[in-house]
Amino acid sequence: MELKLLSQFENPLLQRKEIKVVAIFEAATPSREEIKIEACKKFNLPEETTVIKKIFQEKGIKRAICFLNVYNSKEAMLQIEAKYLLERKKKKEKAEEKAEEKKEEGKGE
Repeated sequence: MELKLLSQFENPLLQRKEIKVVAIFEAATPSREEIKIEACKKFNLPEETTVIKKIFQEKGIKRAICFLNVYNSKEAMLQIEAKYLLERKKKKEKAEEKAEEKKEEGKGE
């Protein structure tokens, strides 16, 4: 997957940077987590305060336009960002933890 920066806007009122990137990929559309990790590596962003706001998949083309918000602090992110966007990652982590617990219970018997 390749990421290219389209625009970057500093929003001091909301204590964040609003970044627009295009993701070019070969296989299926990458997940939010994959895009977030790749963007943080490439553009040197902090993962804990980066939120993917929207992914717009263009039909018939192997690319997507992604909108990211990078907050100056975790407190600003928690205060401003929609809770459902923040909870998406938590739900996935909980599901993975439950799967691991079931595997460990199966081994113990």
